[in-house]
Amino acid sequence: MGISSNNTSSSSSGSSSSSSGSSSSSSSSQVKRQGYRICAFPLCLCSLFLSFSNRPNQFISLSLSLLSLSLNLSLSLNLSLSLFSLSLSLNLQISLSLSLSKTLSLSLSFYHVKLQDVWRPGMTQQNSRDNKHALAIESTIGVLMTLKSLTKAHLASEQRRIPIKPVAVSNPCQNGRPSKHRNQTGGSRGYQQRDGRGPSLQSYRAAIART
Repeated sequence: MGISSNNTSSSSSGSSSSSSGSSSSSSSSQVKRQGYRICAFPLCLCSLFLSFSNRPNQFISLSLSLLSLSLNLSLSLNLSLSLFSLSLSLNLQISLSLSLSKTLSLSLSFYHVKLQDVWRPGMTQQNSRDNKHALAIESTIGVLMTLKSLTKAHLASEQRRIPIKPVAVSNPCQNGRPSKHRNQTGGSRGYQQRDGRGPSLQSYRAAIART
């Protein structure tokens, strides 16, 4: 029994040592692979540079081709962005036109409810005729009220702008006596004009010439 227990312990220790050795070898192999991968890219660049150092024309052509490729990629990216912005603007315009059409339809339906209700299939001809007459009368009254308000506003503005003030003007005298001549308009108030604004300059000159 003692010999068998010793054998099992030695076998377990051997297996643990072998597993630790395999894990250390696997970790070292992973480190080597990572090191190779890290060093592969600069080595490739160095090899390309050394291969094209003897032939500078090919190196320049390769660099120009890479530059043109990058420019083409940037242009394609810009084109895709411009197309995306154009699609967004088109979507905004479409949504705006739809909203405008909706508001227009709502306004038309709001302002033409009476016109839509003039005649219905269930109504008789007399009822529809009465509704038409009532609608015509209402529209006529509305137009007349609008004209009345506009006329009042126009008259008020004219009165504020040109106030009417009558002017009393005495007749010119000759030698302390009133003149016997009448004005050209045929009035009996001396040289006062018909519009109530007093005598004109021509009437004064005529009176002075007569004296």
